[in-house]
Amino acid sequence: MTPTSWLFDRTGFAYYPVPAARIAVAVLPLTKAQIELWLADPEGPGDDWYADLLKVGPRFGWRATGRLTVSQLLLTGLNPEEAGFFAAWLGDGYRLPMTAEWRASDRALGSLPVANLQALINDSRLHPAAAGIMRRLAEAGRKTSPGLSLLEGGVLEWVARPTPPHGGLGRPPSDPSAPRLILDPQAFDPVTLIRPGRYSAFGARLVRPLDLDAVL
Repeated sequence: MTPTSWLFDRTGFAYYPVPAARIAVAVLPLTKAQIELWLADPEGPGDDWYADLLKVGPRFGWRATGRLTVSQLLLTGLNPEEAGFFAAWLGDGYRLPMTAEWRASDRALGSLPVANLQALINDSRLHPAAAGIMRRLAEAGRKTSPGLSLLEGGVLEWVARPTPPHGGLGRPPSDPSAPRLILDPQAFDPVTLIRPGRYSAFGARLVRPLDLDAVL
């Protein structure tokens, strides 16, 4: 596999092959820029649904100037079923990862040489929004692969489990106003919700099947 073996979904966002898990993982969690492409499609979910999510996580455009607000660039407040609807719109095989798949993706993408992600920013196949977000992250001082891919400092990302409830894994930033125990997502169980609802701490990162013959 070469450093340029990126895959791209119909929105132009990149996926990184994880041969050990037979999947490719999204380089970034789901962003509002991607969902807005879905909204523009007649098969999309409708403006009312999006407006409901924006009440939880207000929009921050990737072109906007000023202090970078990461959680507002990402699609937060959605539930696992809604992430599945968007995954189905992307195409066959797109879905939420299982816990073991998320952890394998975390190890693979997190250990990727940062130069590979920096090169991806200039890949002509990458959607301008994805490139712009990653460029803004780099300008904000994120100089590692976990930082540029928002495996660190992002959100809790939904993972599917054989039976509900589904949970979230990730390394979101600490809230200075509320001390929080940070659990290692490689070792601890996914975080589950005490009661249903929309929460700004939860987002999603999708995976897709990987054709091993095409990348090895």
